[in-house]
Amino acid sequence: MNRTGPRGKTGTLLLVGILFLLLLFLGTQSPFGAEEQTFEARITKIYDSGGAVVTDTDRGGRYAIGSRALPNADAADIGRLVEVTYSGGIMETDPAQFENLIRVRFIDE
Repeated sequence: MNRTGPRGKTGTLLLVGILFLLLLFLGTQSPFGAEEQTFEARITKIYDSGGAVVTDTDRGGRYAIGSRALPNADAADIGRLVEVTYSGGIMETDPAQFENLIRVRFIDE
């Protein structure tokens, strides 16, 4: 039985095309399966350890920010505006915690 006829070549090309598209799609996903999200927040609490709690200016959610994530803990003042970028999920604690906090930067007002 010879399977190299027109049908065999078309099927092989179709399979290769589908695999290529699948690999292309999977290659565009972030490691956590979610795109980066960014929002503005205000610092509402500062811990002695250097960490902080920020409150989303649009939705009002409260989020914990570790001291290592703040660009300059000495410049962190209550009421200061920051931009928070993260990807992945948000743990439902109080205050909430980011699964993958990418960066926090101060916004000059």
